[in-house]
Amino acid sequence: MARLATALALCAGARAYVAPVAPKAQVARSAFYGGGESGALDGLEGAPPGPVPNIANPGAAWDPLNLADTTEFGPTLEWYRAAELKHARVAMAAFVGFIVGGSGVTWPGNVAPGVSWKSCLGATPMDTWDNLPMYGKYQIIGWVGLMEICGEAQRPHYMTGGKGGSVFFDPVAQKYSLWDPLKSMKNWDDSKRSRGRLVELQNGRAAMFGVIGFVMAYKYPGTVPALKFFPHYNGELPGAPFAGDWHISETAAQWAW
Repeated sequence: MARLATALALCAGARAYVAPVAPKAQVARSAFYGGGESGALDGLEGAPPGPVPNIANPGAAWDPLNLADTTEFGPTLEWYRAAELKHARVAMAAFVGFIVGGSGVTWPGNVAPGVSWKSCLGATPMDTWDNLPMYGKYQIIGWVGLMEICGEAQRPHYMTGGKGGSVFFDPVAQKYSLWDPLKSMKNWDDSKRSRGRLVELQNGRAAMFGVIGFVMAYKYPGTVPALKFFPHYNGELPGAPFAGDWHISETAAQWAW
C-alpha cells in the first residue's frame, strides 16, 4: 500500500514537468474563410476579402496559401504594392490613350523635329506607336524614367516606412507633386483620401484588363467578341515595341560583324 502511494505521488510530480500540448491549429479553416488570423495582407488597402466572412478576424484578407507573407525576403510586399500602383496608373493612361488615339485625336505640334503628331496617326493606336520616330519614343521613355527616379529618390523610401505612390519633382523637399499639382486634394479628410486610394487601385486593376483586351482585339481579331469591329494590327507589338526602328537580333548581328 505504501509503495502504491509513493508511485502515485511520483507520477503526480512528474506531470508538472510535462510540456503542455499545443491546441490544434485552425489555420486551414481560418485561412479558407478569410485569409488567416494574422495574414500579411490584413489591413492593406485594396486587399481582397475572403469569400466567406472571417468571424474571428473581420479584417482578414483572402490569401489561403499565404503567398503575401514575404518577411523571409524583407519588405517585398511594399515593393509589390508600389509596382502594382505604378502599373495601375500606366494602364489607366494607356486605356485613355487607346480610346483617344483610336478616335483620331492627337496632340498639337510636333513629336520630333519636322514630324507632327498627326502625321504619325495610324490605322490603330498600336500602328501609331510604330509610326513614331525614335526621338519621340525617347521622349516618352525619358519622361517615364524621370518619374521613376523622382519616386525612388523620395525619403523615407516606401520600403522603409515612406508613403508609396507619391511622386514629387523635388523629392528632397517633397514639392511639385505630379499627381496633385493644383492641390485639389489638400483639404480631403482621411476617410476621403482612403476611399480615393482604393478607387484608384480598383480602376487601375480594371484598366489593366481593359488594355489587355484592346491589345488582343487589335492583334487577334475575334478574341474579344464585343470589339470584333476593330481593325487588324499587323505589327510586332507587344513583343517587339521597337521593331520599326531596330531589332535586338539585327543589332546583335551588326555588333558581331
